[in-house]
Amino acid sequence: MFGSSFLVAPKLGEPVQLSAVMNGVYNVSVYLPPSADWYFKDTKAFMSGNAAAQSILVADLEYPTFIKAGSIIPILNFQSDRLSILQAIDDNLRIEVYPDSSVTAMGDLYLDDYTSHQYVSG
Repeated sequence: MFGSSFLVAPKLGEPVQLSAVMNGVYNVSVYLPPSADWYFKDTKAFMSGNAAAQSILVADLEYPTFIKAGSIIPILNFQSDRLSILQAIDDNLRIEVYPDSSVTAMGDLYLDDYTSHQYVSG
């Protein structure tokens, strides 16, 4: 787990080449705790937690990252020419919502006050 909302699984071994046109695909074994439901971050596919490990196909350029259902994740949409977070400070912020089975989600967003180690309260 990475924080309370992210679960990242490793890609181990060599990728399987399915065709000459496609890059490799990894068969990742991942344990998604049954206490929650999950979303595959790259495709937004919903997945139920399970007491047993599950086998997931992950493309060569994808990362096996899962978001816990009920989470709200802020994503900085920085432009590709940005070299630091300070250059991206005025870029747009995207909010991704991953609802749980009761169609609710919760999260916190803290905005830097740019002058101290405090955040802007709202």
